[in-house]
Amino acid sequence: MYSGNQREKNINSGEISIVIRTVGERTENLCRRLVSKEIPKEFIVTVREYPFGEAVRKTFEKGIEMGQKWTLALDSDVLLRANAIQEILNYAEYLESKTKEDIFFINFIVIDKLLGKARTAGVHLYKTNLFEKALLYATKDIDNHERPESFVRSKMAINGYPAYDIENLIVGLHDFEQFYFDIYRKAFTHRLKHSEELIHKTMQAWKRLAVTDRDFRVALAGAQAAEQSDLNAIIDKRLFPEHISEIDALSGLKEKENIEINNFGPGKISKLMGDFSPFLEFVEAKNMIANARGMLKIQAYQSFFKRLLKAYNNYGVSRLPFWLIAALLEAFRWRILKLLSMDNEI
Repeated sequence: MYSGNQREKNINSGEISIVIRTVGERTENLCRRLVSKEIPKEFIVTVREYPFGEAVRKTFEKGIEMGQKWTLALDSDVLLRANAIQEILNYAEYLESKTKEDIFFINFIVIDKLLGKARTAGVHLYKTNLFEKALLYATKDIDNHERPESFVRSKMAINGYPAYDIENLIVGLHDFEQFYFDIYRKAFTHRLKHSEELIHKTMQAWKRLAVTDRDFRVALAGAQAAEQSDLNAIIDKRLFPEHISEIDALSGLKEKENIEINNFGPGKISKLMGDFSPFLEFVEAKNMIANARGMLKIQAYQSFFKRLLKAYNNYGVSRLPFWLIAALLEAFRWRILKLLSMDNEI
């Protein structure tokens, strides 16, 4: 089991480089400043490429140039908490030693403001010496995929270089403190990319929270615009208006000022992480599902005990064990038939 304390040493040269990928997010400079507290500046580079497939290719190329064992692809809308990079390296070393695999990719989770939950987004650790192979799949064609980076990862996994999603280590914040323009754009994309069930509950949450937080008012407008659009989820930032004031639904809304990075340090990130609560809409849905499952179990037990009492009255104590055996065999038979039907063999 991973303990989080696999080693006690500073990050050394040769271990990791950082590629910050940006399209001009409000937190770009803050993202870089937080990273530079753990990594020498010569191993940090920023790429600005359109569309996203090109940014993926450039990430691989820059990683090769810097020549460290690991390359962390970090989206500039992510704010890493203190010591996150050290813990990411610790986990990578642990996973390598445990699996004995030639791991290509490790995905870490962040707290996502717009989707109201912890999820994988914007923090991607790669094994640098596999980038040459990955570039064979990161051709111009990946620009046509909804998720270019996922496409490359899946191709590498098929060829024996697996990917892992690490769900027990939260390393920072995602989509906090962003420009309204970028929130609008991302909400637009979320509406097109995600399932109807997920986006329906998410938009319910945005509507509820918009009263006290303008970020969610903007998000709601972006999602509603997507419902009227004929675009698909392969979204290029250049397809959107340049300023939030050009969007009719948000006329009169003034864009945020640039963030003051000197007033936004690790302590504030820790506080935001500590204060975070998942969207109530998701919690309520989970509780409803859990309650429904509980009721089904209760009803099943009640039905069984009614049948058991009836068998006792009909057969008496001496013959009741034979009835129990028959009942278990019948239940086993129906389970087998159900499994067979799932494979279309009956």
